[in-house]
Amino acid sequence: MNRLFAAICLTLLPISFLNAAASINSELENCAAIKRDLLRLNCYDQLSSQAGSFNEQPLPPMNHVAVGNTAANTSAVAATTANQSTATGNTANTNVGESNSSRSPTNSFGLKTQPSDLDEIKSHIVGQFSGWKKGDKIKLANGQVWKITDSSNTLHHRATNPKITISKGAFDSYRISVDGLNKDALVKRVK
Repeated sequence: MNRLFAAICLTLLPISFLNAAASINSELENCAAIKRDLLRLNCYDQLSSQAGSFNEQPLPPMNHVAVGNTAANTSAVAATTANQSTATGNTANTNVGESNSSRSPTNSFGLKTQPSDLDEIKSHIVGQFSGWKKGDKIKLANGQVWKITDSSNTLHHRATNPKITISKGAFDSYRISVDGLNKDALVKRVK
């Protein structure tokens, strides 16, 4: 009797996993079909918050907004996000059209909290520059401070107010290059 019960359980167990996988796949396809970034992200967020309940029950229908680039979509997403943040006690600003006016793309470049569409920034180092070594902090004319994180060094180069370029690298890294130097270094934004 116990062997029969175990055999039945082992037979039905993969079926329940297949059912959950099919449900996840269909919801992922629904999210992937959404053209607007914010709507698609909202869909994936809802999906990930419900990931633990796939084995117990199928997903409840999500409040998808029609795919397209309309003002109704923007206000619907803002309303949905506002409802979700109110339900969770999050009182952060949820209006889609609003932006933080004190953060231009140049000011937010390199910060983790603010995504940036820039691939590089150009500025110059304030004052005398005599090269770098690991751990050095470099202050730019735009007020940003960057720290050298790799073990490269250039202690032989001296310049006053040299122009620099900080560009995006792989895996959310940034590289600094100084005009007149044939070398660059990994940096991390400090300020």
